[in-house]
Amino acid sequence: MRRLCTLPLDDVLVAIRNQRGKMTITHEGEKVTVSLSASRRLKTYLKGTSCVHCGIEAHYFAVEQGPRWHLNLYHLKENGKEVMMTSDHIVPKAKGGTDGLHNRQPMCQPCNNLKADYDSVEQALENKKKKPKKAKLRRTANFFIKKLLRCEQVINKAYENLDNQGKEHAWSKILDQTIQRREEVLSQLEDGYRLPKVEIYEKMLEKIDSRKASI
Repeated sequence: MRRLCTLPLDDVLVAIRNQRGKMTITHEGEKVTVSLSASRRLKTYLKGTSCVHCGIEAHYFAVEQGPRWHLNLYHLKENGKEVMMTSDHIVPKAKGGTDGLHNRQPMCQPCNNLKADYDSVEQALENKKKKPKKAKLRRTANFFIKKLLRCEQVINKAYENLDNQGKEHAWSKILDQTIQRREEVLSQLEDGYRLPKVEIYEKMLEKIDSRKASI
């Protein structure tokens, strides 16, 4: 996105408040025109220029092109990175919220992305804390089980090739690495994805461990 320049908050807010249809900006010999009257997004900032959730305050407007010239509002962090401010729908459009100015509020882009189609950022955060649905839990557990099965295939092949003349060292190294990887996957399963299917699989692992001990 190409940027022409930045403008002080008050200059733009006064123009919006005075219901000027367009605003002409000249910078370093280049002259561009941006629309003000048709933008509900810009009119939202007459309600305030700070995020209604986290409270960060906007510092300036930027004249940017993409594809036409328009104004974006930004907060500048101490590390020099910008955070774009947005016009959030208080009642999400997905839940029947209108596009009118009465249903809009200023919100920074990170908070807006988090809020998504929830009624508030708090509700979105609360929902993220809930345990995953059973279907999702099952898919995740099966993902780890597939990893275990792959480890098992490699371990079995390593045991079969340990007596291969000239390759004992290589297969021994593969065996140790794969067993370590298998233990890591099992730990991940124990941290929240332990299912009966996994417990059955662990019995198979015990047999393989006893096989290793007998060699």
